[in-house]
Amino acid sequence: MNISLSELEKCFDILLQHARANGISSIETQREDLYWTVLSGDWLQFDKEPQLAVGSLDDDILELKKIIKEPSRTTDVDIERLSVILKLLSDRF
Repeated sequence: MNISLSELEKCFDILLQHARANGISSIETQREDLYWTVLSGDWLQFDKEPQLAVGSLDDDILELKKIIKEPSRTTDVDIERLSVILKLLSDRF
């Protein structure tokens, strides 16, 4: 299975329009900050129990806002941060 970045971008646009149409204009962490996550190397390995780690929604948002101001500091970890915020958005629906 394959999805191009162009197709992924179109999905993002459609889904963000859907969120706006449902009255969502921002995502707030509210009282939540810490969350469980499966470490990157473990989430696709089904032959062993995955190791859990703790992430911070507030930290993820702060770091994502930094790349808006300074795109050259972007790393692959920022994609994971974005995925966590998208997960939070999906939980808000």
